[in-house]
Amino acid sequence: ERSLEGEVERRRMETHIRVTRSIREVLKRITVVAPMPGTVARLMEMLGDPDVNLDEVAKVIALDVGLTAMLIRLSNSAFYGLKSQVTTVSKAVTVLGTKKLRQLILSAAVMDNFKNMPQDRFSHFWEQSMRTAQWCKELSQFAGKSEVDEFFLAGFLHNIGELVIHQHFPMEARQIEDMIKSGYPQLASEVKALGCDHADIGSYLLSLWQLPPAVIQASMLQHHPRLHLQQMSGIT
Repeated sequence: ERSLEGEVERRRMETHIRVTRSIREVLKRITVVAPMPGTVARLMEMLGDPDVNLDEVAKVIALDVGLTAMLIRLSNSAFYGLKSQVTTVSKAVTVLGTKKLRQLILSAAVMDNFKNMPQDRFSHFWEQSMRTAQWCKELSQFAGKSEVDEFFLAGFLHNIGELVIHQHFPMEARQIEDMIKSGYPQLASEVKALGCDHADIGSYLLSLWQLPPAVIQASMLQHHPRLHLQQMSGIT
């Protein structure tokens, strides 16, 4: 574990150096989990109670039009494969259950920061993120881990640096896309245009949001060679 802590701290300092001051200033203006919007914070508290009243949860969700629309849309999506159509918040709450609700509400709180992106790119990112999150959740269950929500969130947010680049650095994003089309590797293209890659940006942003270390590491270490990761003891 000490070896891992030293490695992660070294990587964190490298990231801090690579993420230029101008980029860090932009990232500091992207707010989310700390503090959470009032509705989300209240729902997280309610859903953390094993004896929560789902009718009360539905009433709180119904006060947020955007959250209501998202939950009903996701409940009816192919992702969950439900047999009957969900048309009300109360039915969505019943169908999804407290664990899925918690995951989706956390995800919604994060994605709200990027709702002004072009719809096709946003939708693609959302679907890719949800699929990764689902795999992470299933892997955590297979491994007998108890922090299912944390695994889900780590998978969902692992590529958030890409979203940041496209929304907050559009000129550089176009340069990166041009380089990739000409055959240049993605990470190298990002470093050439920005001085850092999406893993650096994503992990730095998640650390600003004070998310759990495992969620930060999921972004930070995602492109490390597998053999390198296997040699790191005690990785979260």
